Amino acid sequence: MLQKINKFLNSSIVMAILTLLMGLIFIIFPKTSFETITYIIAAILIINGVYFIIEKNNTSIISGFLSLGIIELLVGIVILLNPNIIKTLFPILIGIVMITKSSLDIRLSLSLKEVKKGKWFLLFICALLSIICGGIIIINPSLGSLAITTYIGIVLVVYSITNIIDTIILKKHINDIVKVFK
Repeated sequence: MLQKINKFLNSSIVMAILTLLMGLIFIIFPKTSFETITYIIAAILIINGVYFIIEKNNTSIISGFLSLGIIELLVGIVILLNPNIIKTLFPILIGIVMITKSSLDIRLSLSLKEVKKGKWFLLFICALLSIICGGIIIINPSLGSLAITTYIGIVLVVYSITNIIDTIILKKHINDIVKVFK
């Protein structure tokens, strides 16, 4: 049992280090990373589309495999032939979501103002800033794609560091953990 847990923890540290490196690459080279992700998404869509087309006759549970397969295959090919479509559409969609959610937050902050809650202004300012950020992303989607890639890199780095710390703490207390499972 101890050996199995140790192997798991060691592999966890290795994966966290690899994720940390990937995050640093996303931060240092956001443009190249976004392009790579775009091609990976296109390849996954094409492979999945072909799989669904092939599997159309092998299942009676889902009758839409052929349609779904054709759609995924076509979207994958379009992305592969025109990767800039993702650079443009993805940030615009993110910007729309940001503006929509922040508009609701503004309405909620004004509701808090009516019931005389003191934190309404902070919520209002944050929502207003989010609307501005969403607008900037929509107006300049290439900036948005780089920002999103950099953000993903930062999140991966933070996740990796916390995962390494967690794993080290667990390794220090491995004997106590094994006692719990016995």
